[in-house]
Amino acid sequence: MLETTSDHSVNSRAGDIKIPDLENPKMIQEGILHYKEMCESCHGGPGKEETDLAKGLNPDAPDLVKWGFKMNPAKMFWVTKNGIKMTGMPAWGKTHSDEKIWVIVAAVKKLHDVTPEEYNAVQIEDED
Repeated sequence: MLETTSDHSVNSRAGDIKIPDLENPKMIQEGILHYKEMCESCHGGPGKEETDLAKGLNPDAPDLVKWGFKMNPAKMFWVTKNGIKMTGMPAWGKTHSDEKIWVIVAAVKKLHDVTPEEYNAVQIEDED
């Protein structure tokens, strides 16, 4: 019942969200960096083993490598920004701009196509 209520709530709130172009390679690369920092420990990453944190979540966090490309980007944006009550999903909109949340969504939509080697190669570049 709670899952159905949550789904209906997200559906009703995400309907008017305008989706930017999520195919920009720089956007995807930046999104992978944010994903590694904020999402990987619960949702996994290409070639990554499930963490102890992920094993302890109830309900389980969705495997975004496997299923993220199928998810509606507007709904994913809304959930990432606002979180989901009574789950482990935080509201990242309290600490991240909409632009930063969209880069994460762009990355999640592409994770299924990223090899573990490509994923591990994405690193923060020195700004010297």
